[in-house]
Amino acid sequence: IRLSQTQQMTLELNKLETKAKILYSEAKGSNAAIYYVEKALSIISDVRNNLDDSEGKITSKIKLIEELLAKTEKIVQEST
Repeated sequence: IRLSQTQQMTLELNKLETKAKILYSEAKGSNAAIYYVEKALSIISDVRNNLDDSEGKITSKIKLIEELLAKTEKIVQEST
């Protein structure tokens, strides 16, 4: 079964949001990590509300979310 573009984006956003929430719970005490997670969650919400944007625009926002979460992960790992 092929998923529509919107369904694929929604699945991707759900995965990223889950990861962000886990990182958020691990980021206690690190202002930088919390900042990046909140920024990522804000962009996830923005993309979810604008799924009719161009594919390129959505893809670049998803890349940005992934970068923010990667930064957060690195900060969390370094602080443990």
